[in-house]
Amino acid sequence: LIPINLKAFETKTVFVRINSKAPIYNEWKVINLSEFSKESLKISTFWGMYGGLVLALMIYNLMIFFALKQIEYFYYVCISFFLFALQFASSGTFYILDFGLNLNFLLYSTWFTPVISAIFLLLFADSFFKMKITMPKFRNFLIYLIAIAFIFIIIFTFGLFEPEFLALYDYFSILSLI
Repeated sequence: LIPINLKAFETKTVFVRINSKAPIYNEWKVINLSEFSKESLKISTFWGMYGGLVLALMIYNLMIFFALKQIEYFYYVCISFFLFALQFASSGTFYILDFGLNLNFLLYSTWFTPVISAIFLLLFADSFFKMKITMPKFRNFLIYLIAIAFIFIIIFTFGLFEPEFLALYDYFSILSLI
């Protein structure tokens, strides 16, 4: 939000420099304060309702997990949590809510959370379908994918400090397709 006061037919030149370690999508609009407030309220309402629904599902499944002691419910809660964190970090909602989180932490969390969600999704599938008994060969493939996901996490971690490590990401992406 950059307030710029203009009189009728007045022009101003504004220079803005944007720097990021990730792809940037910017939508620029020149609107008055009333329109801005309405649009912000719509966006906040949507993310609030989405977050509330996901949080309610997570609490519900966590309660079922504690009652039934079935690990699949715990995996479901973890998948939901990390996808929830991804959505809120990538949409800018965490930044708007101002939890005092570092912007770099929010950026890097969008790298890690999809991979962690995928790990829990694979663990969920393994447990739910009882692959150790029903599909032992396919289970080996799932273990392979989980190992590749852990390698991605290691690459991302080292990539935070040494960007050359991120070049390995493409190589291991190909391995995950094989």
